[in-house]
Amino acid sequence: MIRAILRAPVDLLWNGGIGTVVKASDETDADAKDRASDSIRVDARDLRCRVIGEGGNLGLTQSARVEFSAGGGLVNADFIDNSGGVDCSDHEVNLKILLGLAERRGELDRPGRDALLLEVTEDVVDHVLYDSFLQAQILSQEVAATTSRMYAYEDLMAALEGEGLLDRDVEFLPSSEEMAERRRANRGLERPELAVLLAYAKRALTGALLRSDLPEEPFLAAALRGYFPPLVVDRFGHLLDEHPLRRELVATIVANHVIDALGPTFVSRLMFELGAQPAEVVRAYLAARDLVDAVGRWEAIERLDRSVDRGAQWELMEGLDRLVEATARWYLRHAEPGFDLRTEIEDGHRAFRELAEILPSLGAEEWREL
Repeated sequence: MIRAILRAPVDLLWNGGIGTVVKASDETDADAKDRASDSIRVDARDLRCRVIGEGGNLGLTQSARVEFSAGGGLVNADFIDNSGGVDCSDHEVNLKILLGLAERRGELDRPGRDALLLEVTEDVVDHVLYDSFLQAQILSQEVAATTSRMYAYEDLMAALEGEGLLDRDVEFLPSSEEMAERRRANRGLERPELAVLLAYAKRALTGALLRSDLPEEPFLAAALRGYFPPLVVDRFGHLLDEHPLRRELVATIVANHVIDALGPTFVSRLMFELGAQPAEVVRAYLAARDLVDAVGRWEAIERLDRSVDRGAQWELMEGLDRLVEATARWYLRHAEPGFDLRTEIEDGHRAFRELAEILPSLGAEEWREL
């Protein structure tokens, strides 16, 4: 009966339990490393669902996810589908650390802390859900662009291997030879493979930022304040500089934002193209993002969901992404190293807005229609 349920023709197969119940067709049951589920396990190619959601861990082998995705199914990875729980736990821990500082200062007692945590629950939930949305959204964008970025993915994997962060065999990622074969076949990476690269790119960028001075940038105080609920910041924002994980928080927040906005290869591509360091690329990105009002524009495009054709929405998003990347590339080529972010953004913001307002009227009508 369980095998029949797993192979049922449904929209969604939701795995919320324990056991590795799907393997790839070229894997043995031993490869799944879960002897208790051998009698109910099925092959990914035999699934007839359209989407797999993973509420539990290790419900599918990674090779099974790739096989299902290659056959046209939609699947992420367990660590993507379960990211909300991890994110929520991180928020809880970091909130309690901050409020613990307030307790030790005598600015808050334990009943007051507990009441405040309850009061900001919905704010944390909204923050976590939006983080998860952005991560899923960039994966969808990468799937659409994957065949055109195979060299960039290869460069990223090689760089991660060089840093000792990635083992392709362990993560079931294609070798250099397999990447070349996929390029010749005009086949890109599958969504579960992109999910792995997304996670490793975030980890690598966070580490690089921690090894730089960028987390000390005063401009990034706003990113730290934005991580915490406004009610907490209003009362205890003066303690944020004393948070023992402040640098780690800033580096993680910024790395997540950069990669969720422009994808796992954005930083590595500009590093290889221009010989820049990761922190320099991120500084250029931050200037470009705020100079062109990208955050507000991204959110406006996201609000169009279901009200316009999905293709048109992606086209708008990709156009804005290209604008941010091109502007960041300009900063890397022309701005002074370590330029002041606040000054640069304030100086250029008004001029960009004026240009944006008149841009629709520039050029001949035939050019504007293009």
